[in-house]
Amino acid sequence: EIHKIGNKYFLLITLRPKGGKRGVYMFVSERADGDYKPAARLTPTGQNCLDGTFFIRGEKVYFAYCREYTDVKDGQILCSVFDANELNISCADPDDMPCIAREGKLLFKGSDNVFRPALTRQKVTDGPFYVEDKGALYLLWSTHIAGGDYALLAARSVNGEPDGEFIQAGVIYKKDGGHAMAFTDGQGKRRLVLHTPNVRTIFG
Repeated sequence: EIHKIGNKYFLLITLRPKGGKRGVYMFVSERADGDYKPAARLTPTGQNCLDGTFFIRGEKVYFAYCREYTDVKDGQILCSVFDANELNISCADPDDMPCIAREGKLLFKGSDNVFRPALTRQKVTDGPFYVEDKGALYLLWSTHIAGGDYALLAARSVNGEPDGEFIQAGVIYKKDGGHAMAFTDGQGKRRLVLHTPNVRTIFG
């Protein structure tokens, strides 16, 4: 994902360092398509994490991300909060990026998925993304639902806060796709983009 904060662009990528655990890393550029410089790791080095996203409200940057089910069996979506000025950092060596992770607040777990009763397999949490709609704040996320299909779900913030209490609101897409983002196109129309089918394909 790429997010603009002030006059800079922040690229969030999931990487696995050699001999380490997967995490979310931040790169910074002066242009959206520009030369991104390494900045920092945003998730704890001792945890397998992925799929970070930003939500900016005033001077606060809310960072939601997933803790892998491979670590905790019941996947988690957590949120930590940064001051926007704290993210104005850069690093000369991409192999030596500092970790500025904060203790994340648990928003919900994979087992909170009410759309898959008698869940027995791993409880996946993927792709959080904040969306505001008609005065409400939602967090899109993906997991498996009844029947085993990969699907896109929405959870709603009870008090409208990005790190508040969330309740599961419904299934948005259930045809083996998910990990979505929402945006407004050049004509002012709301769009939703996701990947489907959820299968691993080898090219070449």
